Amino acid sequence: MYKSFAVDEDYGDRAEHYLKRSLSLNNEHQFARLYLGHYYYDIGRYEDALSHFERITDDYFLQANKAWRVLKLHELILCCKLRLSCSEINLDSFRSLIQEIDRSDPDDVPVPLEMAETLAEAKESPVWQTVNRTQVVRLFIDFVEKQDFKEALRHYIVVL
Repeated sequence: MYKSFAVDEDYGDRAEHYLKRSLSLNNEHQFARLYLGHYYYDIGRYEDALSHFERITDDYFLQANKAWRVLKLHELILCCKLRLSCSEINLDSFRSLIQEIDRSDPDDVPVPLEMAETLAEAKESPVWQTVNRTQVVRLFIDFVEKQDFKEALRHYIVVL
């Protein structure tokens, strides 16, 4: 249902309805919470997305051999916080995410498309008043090159 909402706006409303319904039946349903967070992220409701993402239990996905989901989740949490201009973000927030990814099995590392997109679109974020954007972009580009994602993110690298 989540994937179908892009076809028609009504599907988005239905996907949200069914995901919320799942959570009303089982408030700890990790996939329902994850996909509801994804849905909110995709439609730009970053506060709602962040609220769901931060309630997800990493261990659930790690025990299911889905470490890539945890890495993507942590990327999306940081993206939400950047888009919301959260004051808690600092250079170490970006370093920590990159270090976590660097310590991971390369097969589990998802392409950081959302981070690339967020960095490109959030050039005017108030966060950059306290965090050196140039350093963050350099960290990100070095990471992209190290992980060999340069081709996949070529458009965003040019925009950054």
